[in-house]
Amino acid sequence: MAKIPNDQLKTLRGRAIYVSARIPEIKIEAAALQDERKSVIAKAKVSSGDQLKQLNHRKTYIIMRVGILRAEQKQLIAEKKDLIEKLKAARA
Repeated sequence: MAKIPNDQLKTLRGRAIYVSARIPEIKIEAAALQDERKSVIAKAKVSSGDQLKQLNHRKTYIIMRVGILRAEQKQLIAEKKDLIEKLKAARA
């Protein structure tokens, strides 16, 4: 692999740091949303009318948001592997 210029190497290192920090944040956010989803479901069982409608909207939002977070997490994990390979190659 060709030698990577210093400015690109800095960018790769910075991106690797961001990715490494973002992955655990995604896990935490997804877990918090899953906990909220459970409480929304419990509230919905005893609700009716407009409150039930609002709770269903919130549950739908949570489900969609968790899906987006999982997709982002998968993408970042793949990117992290690629960044690690590029940084190893740059050191060689």
